[in-house]
Amino acid sequence: MRPSTSQTGRMAEEVACLFLESHGMVVVGCRQRTPVGELDIVGREGRETVFVEVKARSGSRMGSGEESLDRYRAHRMRAAGSYWLANVAFGGSVACRFDLVVIELDADSLPRNLVRHRAIIE
Repeated sequence: MRPSTSQTGRMAEEVACLFLESHGMVVVGCRQRTPVGELDIVGREGRETVFVEVKARSGSRMGSGEESLDRYRAHRMRAAGSYWLANVAFGGSVACRFDLVVIELDADSLPRNLVRHRAIIE
């Protein structure tokens, strides 16, 4: 039986966290809810706060993960990041960026490829 969409999303976020941590990011939170939207992953790299959107795709039927981050979703991500910085951030960190991790899944919904895009939103 195939996992549900929410199970696949959680698995993709866990895979992304492990990947990001193995590349030096300190993950400080997953699925951070704000009144204006959810942040999949919040991390730190040096003095910079990094907000990461995670997209899992098992094919091109729904478009690529990169294509799914449209203007509306980018606006929501920016608003959630701004809220998080203003209300939750540690130590007055204001330097931030928005990254995207796209996880391609195989026929069994297992990760087969991961692509990280840095600074996807200005």
